[in-house]
Amino acid sequence: MVLRLLIAAVGIALLAPGSAAALPGDAPIQLLSPADGATVAANPAGIDVTYRCPAYRSSSLGDGFSVFLGRESYGVIFSASPAVGPDGRLADALVRSTASAPDPADTERCASTFTDGSTSGPHASNGVYHWQVWRICVGCETGYETSPVSRFTVSAPAAPRVRPPARAWSGYAATVDLRLDGAPDGSAFVLERRAGTRWVTVGSGQALEERGFVDKAFPRGRVRLRARVTVGQRAFVSPVVSLRVADGSRARRQTGRADDGAWRGRAGGRTLTFRVVRGGREIRALEGVVQATCPASVPGQFTVAPKAVRFARVPVAPDGSFVATVRRGAAATRIAGTLRGGRVRGGDVRYRDASCVAGAARFTARRG
Repeated sequence: MVLRLLIAAVGIALLAPGSAAALPGDAPIQLLSPADGATVAANPAGIDVTYRCPAYRSSSLGDGFSVFLGRESYGVIFSASPAVGPDGRLADALVRSTASAPDPADTERCASTFTDGSTSGPHASNGVYHWQVWRICVGCETGYETSPVSRFTVSAPAAPRVRPPARAWSGYAATVDLRLDGAPDGSAFVLERRAGTRWVTVGSGQALEERGFVDKAFPRGRVRLRARVTVGQRAFVSPVVSLRVADGSRARRQTGRADDGAWRGRAGGRTLTFRVVRGGREIRALEGVVQATCPASVPGQFTVAPKAVRFARVPVAPDGSFVATVRRGAAATRIAGTLRGGRVRGGDVRYRDASCVAGAARFTARRG
């Protein structure tokens, strides 16, 4: 306590115009790793930087009296910009980190971690970042001593792959699954189709648990597809794959008039109903409810809310598969499954809007 009061008093006396920029004779701040300009691997747990953090004089009253500080008075600022503010420190901080001791045997070596506390922040994405070590200096004009600004590049290699469906028919939407290995949650992806000499976008979305999908109806014939995912400031492109799309108007159907009529099922413990018409070619008036996680009235808390799902018309492909998405304002509802033999197999219904986290439920249904 006495030391803190003494430091405060010294600060009042010395933070005056004409103070030196630094106290002479102190060991400087030395950056150790990563080296300036280095490329480091992205890490969802954070990226460590190391530096020398010796004890130093924070102030001096002359006559041999000085106040010394150590590791607890060091810190690190990480920024996407090299610009510094009036106090000599990086101005646009992405992350501020305190010093830790990676090696108890070396009391003058410190480490700090570049992380925003998530698993998908800047430390897990491609980008160029700047870092600088500072320490409190009561006797300095700005109140701090600082190291030079150093730069490193975060590299997060992603390996997207396209997994087309086994079958697809013209005139009917098919689901193209994407494997987005190495892409953090939220990374933007697009699915592209070759059209003449160009690649055109046919669908897009955001990675979740290194996966994605696009529902799309493709023209008849051989379709060449690829995926592109953007991680930080870099784009990664998948190998090209081919999808053969059969003529949907001539395919032998696996649904028929025996499937027409009222259907009833369960989705997440709640009733789901619809009708099949036109000789098993179409689902109509599908209605059900899924549970979605939505923000509560208290900030930081969530509640589970029922959300209605409705589809006026869903085409059924020749093999009985169906997939459709309905958008109403900010809300989007998707349904998929296979209708065959008087049952729906692999049914999946999902809801999402601007505020609620996606609600999803498996569903089954039978005719009658």
